[in-house]
Amino acid sequence: MKQKRASTLATSQTPAMDAVATAVATSPAPTSPVSDRFMQTLRQTLEHINDDDWLAKNSPLASVFFAGGHVSPARRRQVVLTGLSGVDEELRAIWHLWEARVKSPLQDLLWQAVCHLPPDLDSHSQAILLLTYFEEPRPKQSAVVKMLALGRSTYYRYLEKAVEALGNALVQTLRPALQLEQPHAPHLVGRAQELDRAMPRLEARQLVQLLGGGGLGKTSLGAHLAERWRTTANAAERVRADKRTAPAPNRGGVFWYTFRRGLTDHLDQLLY
Repeated sequence: MKQKRASTLATSQTPAMDAVATAVATSPAPTSPVSDRFMQTLRQTLEHINDDDWLAKNSPLASVFFAGGHVSPARRRQVVLTGLSGVDEELRAIWHLWEARVKSPLQDLLWQAVCHLPPDLDSHSQAILLLTYFEEPRPKQSAVVKMLALGRSTYYRYLEKAVEALGNALVQTLRPALQLEQPHAPHLVGRAQELDRAMPRLEARQLVQLLGGGGLGKTSLGAHLAERWRTTANAAERVRADKRTAPAPNRGGVFWYTFRRGLTDHLDQLLY
């Protein structure tokens, strides 16, 4: 049986925000722990870090969700050397290449996160990430193993640890729940009735739920409701300004939040 997906729009009862638009996407329970889904996405993204076209088309991390994301400037950017002359020379070359190249927002985000990783002199997390993913053309992993003078099993264990450290840096430092999303409202066909039914209920501060199978346009409909709420509020404000009447209670803006398994489904990220 195909599991339903749901999007929810609700109105807030607080003066600070009268409308809340929340997109909730649920999918069948994964066979692996929730956090593994994000790590799998991150690994796949790193595999294609040099291909900005692939990233834009295929990586969920390239979505508008990460627009404007920046690593905290309080943390020091650095290339952590290993003490191995050949390796350190290669690390400096990768550093200068990526510092100079034109990067997409996602490429820059991951590059900055790698540059801000704390020193790890035991397993050389930053060095393994740079040599494995950021060198261009990308070398074979056997060459990286030989360069670092590691056993193959040790290399893969250190690589796993390095990717986990990078994932933690992205989630904890960037705090993705604080990145306000701006949903795009694509052309909508055949949903005028649903729009006209939902808006009065939102005006009355009632809960509106959009239910249905995947691909039926729940997110698109929700984006149109959010856009209509925003534009009608601005229009009403302009009318009051033209008539020089007393301002009505502020309707507020729209807050759009998407729950992504293993990335933005943590309570401490939502309750800020």
